[in-house]
This record gives sequence, structure tokens and C-alpha cells, in this order.
Amino acid sequence: MTIDPQEPRAEEPPVDPEEPETFEDKGEEQPPLERKDHEAVDEADRTEQEIVVEEDEEEYR
Repeated sequence: MTIDPQEPRAEEPPVDPEEPETFEDKGEEQPPLERKDHEAVDEADRTEQEIVVEEDEEEYR
């Protein structure tokens, strides 16, 4: 048996011409993360780090 490169692979289902193609709605693209979000994450990280430092200082005493 020879493999014909023009034939579709068995794993790929045949395309039904009556079935509508599904694409993501291009009108609802998610906006890129704004700088505010990064600043909020940085602030949360700093706050968490301060809490850890305070806990370590209390244990040291």
C-alpha cells in the first residue's frame, strides 16, 4: 500500500461543507494587560514579602 500525499489523513475528519466553520469572534479580542494590573501584582508581592519579613522578625525575637 502506498501513501498518497494528496489523500487526507485518517485522523482528520472530512470537512462538511454545510457545517459552519468555527472561529473566535474577532470583535471580542481580549485587551492586553494594562500597566495597572502589573502594578497591582507588584504591590501584592511587596505586601506579601513585608508580611513574611514581619513574621520572621517576630520569630527571631
